[in-house]
Amino acid sequence: IRARMQAVMGDVYASMGLYKEAEPLLKEALAIRRERLGDVHSRTIYSMNALAGLYKKLVRYDEAESLYVEAQEAAKQDAGSDALVFRYNLGLLLMEQGRLSEAEPLLLDHLKEQRESGEGEDVNTLDAVQSLGILYYRQGRLKEAEARYRTVTEKKRGLLGEDAPSTISAK
Repeated sequence: IRARMQAVMGDVYASMGLYKEAEPLLKEALAIRRERLGDVHSRTIYSMNALAGLYKKLVRYDEAESLYVEAQEAAKQDAGSDALVFRYNLGLLLMEQGRLSEAEPLLLDHLKEQRESGEGEDVNTLDAVQSLGILYYRQGRLKEAEARYRTVTEKKRGLLGEDAPSTISAK
C-alpha cells in the first residue's frame, strides 16, 4: 500500500508541475516495488515509466532513457505489461532530443501495433500518427508531415468534434 500511495502522490504532484516534490515519491515507490515485487512486475514497470516520464520533464534525458529502456525490457518478460508503450515513450524522448533516426522506428512500430490491435483509428492511434507527423516535420519531410497532420485533424474532428482540445492541438 505504501508504494501505491507514493506512486499516486508522485503522479499527482507531477501532473501539477511540482516535479521536485514528485521525484522522491516516485523514486521511493519504485524502490519498494523493486524490493517486494522484483524488476519484472507490472507495478514495478509502471513505476519505472512514471519516474522516466518525470525525468523527461526535468530534462534529465539520460536517466529517463535508461529507465524507459529498462521498462521496455522488463515488459517483454511480463505478460501484464505493454512493452510497446515503453518503446513509444522512448521514441518520444529520442525525438525530443533530436535523435530522429533512432526515434522513427520506435514510433512506426507503435503505430503499426496500434493499428493491428483492433482499436482502429482511435485517439491513441491518431496521437501516434501525429507524433510521426512531428518527427517528419523535424526531418524536413514536409509532404509526409502534412499528410499526417491532415489525417489526424480530419479524424479527430470526426471522433471528438471541432472544439475538443485534442482536435485543436492537431490543427
